[in-house]
Amino acid sequence: MECLVCQQPDSETARGIDHAQFDCADCGVFQVTGTVMRMLDRGQWLRTTAMQQWIREQHALGVKVPVIHSEIAEYEGIIGPLA
Repeated sequence: MECLVCQQPDSETARGIDHAQFDCADCGVFQVTGTVMRMLDRGQWLRTTAMQQWIREQHALGVKVPVIHSEIAEYEGIIGPLA
């Protein structure tokens, strides 16, 4: 699967019940929660520059695998109908 931040191909490395992990050449290693993935399924997408910056900041702080969750995710796009 492609990176959910920058759409680099073949970046997903693991998927759990409520998260996916990515190791992207442009963004680095990070996880995305299931809640955020559901928002992306509804027609939104993550703001690439803002999320890449946040991931880099987390790595600089020593966080090995930052988690993009609903409280820090920055979206663009139009939300689709509730399912």
